[in-house]
Amino acid sequence: MRSIAVALLFAVTVSAGAYASRDPLPAELLQAKTVYVEMGSFVPTKKNNDQGAVASYLDPCKQVLEKWGRLKIVDDPKQADIILRISSQRSTDSVFVSTSSASGSVGMSEVLAVVNVVQSSSGKQLWTGAGQWAANWTAKMIIKGIINSLRIDVEHEEKRLAKQSAQ
Repeated sequence: MRSIAVALLFAVTVSAGAYASRDPLPAELLQAKTVYVEMGSFVPTKKNNDQGAVASYLDPCKQVLEKWGRLKIVDDPKQADIILRISSQRSTDSVFVSTSSASGSVGMSEVLAVVNVVQSSSGKQLWTGAGQWAANWTAKMIIKGIINSLRIDVEHEEKRLAKQSAQ
């Protein structure tokens, strides 16, 4: 059972970074000093349709941002250079299955957590990262993974630019 949990954790962590952008980052993102974190639309993460947005999305995002220390979190979007908009979405597809004992359509559902980084002054989208849920309890880990992917992308771009200017 423990190995299954470790495998799930690894899959969730890897999937969070797998959807993150690797294109050169816009200067507006690299120059940002302040950030406002907000909720977009989302799929409930707890039983009985409990929304759980703060605990599952906002708090983990803010924890990673505070640990990173690069951006100051502000309480007013008008004071922010960038806005992190956190959302999740469910997609449902029908898949045809045929085995020796049964055949027919089976409903398949997946939930993606998405973080969009938007320039507050223009509304221009600067970066997007997403991760697929493995189970409801993984929402916090996915958000942390996505924000860590943002940190990695920013640090990678800064190193690339420093190397380019040194040449």
